[in-house]
Amino acid sequence: MQVTTKKNPGDSTYVSKAAGETLHNYRDKDRQELPEGQGDSIIGRTRKPAGTKTRGTSVVEEAVHKDMLSKEDISGFLKRYVFLYEEGDLDAFLGLFGRDAVENGRSVSLLTDRYRKIFRNSKNRYLLSDLSINIKDNNVADVTATFRIVRVRLKDGRNLQYRGRIRWTIKRVANSLKIVRLQYD
Repeated sequence: MQVTTKKNPGDSTYVSKAAGETLHNYRDKDRQELPEGQGDSIIGRTRKPAGTKTRGTSVVEEAVHKDMLSKEDISGFLKRYVFLYEEGDLDAFLGLFGRDAVENGRSVSLLTDRYRKIFRNSKNRYLLSDLSINIKDNNVADVTATFRIVRVRLKDGRNLQYRGRIRWTIKRVANSLKIVRLQYD
């Protein structure tokens, strides 16, 4: 999954386009992903007004379906992960992780300085491919992918590349998705 992002001139939104996918807007304040032209969404999936029925479903069925974790939810979340990593927005990026999240066996809270240095000292391009999403229940998904990070150090222009496999465990916590485990191989 490759995401191309640009800032709209004269306003505070970003436009992002993944290969073969629709455009998304991101607000500066919280960079919540919004489908173009829609003001109210949950990570790329537009909400219907309360009481609206989809053909063949009841309002109750629709409410249950809205709470179920979908591959589209996870895909949108990972697009946001890539976007925030490339932008170097430390606070928003760390906000994607749960309070007790673990990366490669270490608490993410212990890795804050590492991410701060990466974002401050380099420009990064983050690419994902071979994405596999396995939804274990309504609230938890295991995701694997191949990653490639192209990092250009700002002080000397040196180009570094990292590749391998990455695994996430993503959980819905209080109506938002959070990374609870991240493993780079």
